[in-house]
Amino acid sequence: VGGPRDLRLGYRHSPCDGVVLVRHKEQWGHVCNQEWTLAEASVVCRQLGCGHAVGAPKYVPLPGEMVRPWLHNVSCRGDEPSFWECSLGAWTRSECPHEWVVVALCANGTFREIRLVKGRSPCSGLPEIRNVNGVDRLCGLHEEEATVFCRELGCGPVLQAPRQDVGVVRKYMTCKGTEPTIRNCRLNNNLRSGCDFQQDAEVVCSGEA
Repeated sequence: VGGPRDLRLGYRHSPCDGVVLVRHKEQWGHVCNQEWTLAEASVVCRQLGCGHAVGAPKYVPLPGEMVRPWLHNVSCRGDEPSFWECSLGAWTRSECPHEWVVVALCANGTFREIRLVKGRSPCSGLPEIRNVNGVDRLCGLHEEEATVFCRELGCGPVLQAPRQDVGVVRKYMTCKGTEPTIRNCRLNNNLRSGCDFQQDAEVVCSGEA
């Protein structure tokens, strides 16, 4: 069983959101869960002093990035005072599919507000996310991601999304298009790179916010 310093969130601007990492036998590794919900993420956020959980998505590794699994099949009720009081499953380096690497997004983290800027209305423009360190431009949103963006903004269906060949290399998130918010999409760590001007592409939603 670990201690307070054996749990952290990595790969992001803020210590209050990112990939869930655990330390065991003096080595850090990923948590690998097929099922990962706000119950588990809430315990992680609370233990780290980061407020309540606002999202429990999965991770999208960069091309060639290695997954280093350590802890498998964690299950929490959501009211545990410590992550280590959850049902922890197995400590093993056995294989973990990329789509099972888990993320916790906490209320005190970077995901403060999403918006479309430099457009004709609040429902059109370049997609941005406001975070604790300022603003980041979102790279490579395709129709599925733009659909979720418009839905979360209350702007109706998407009318225009970036072309499929824009921002493919440094895509920030992967959505199916059915998620209620971008916090439910799978995320990667491309925020560390930022966006090139050529990758900025307008999203246009059908409604008015």
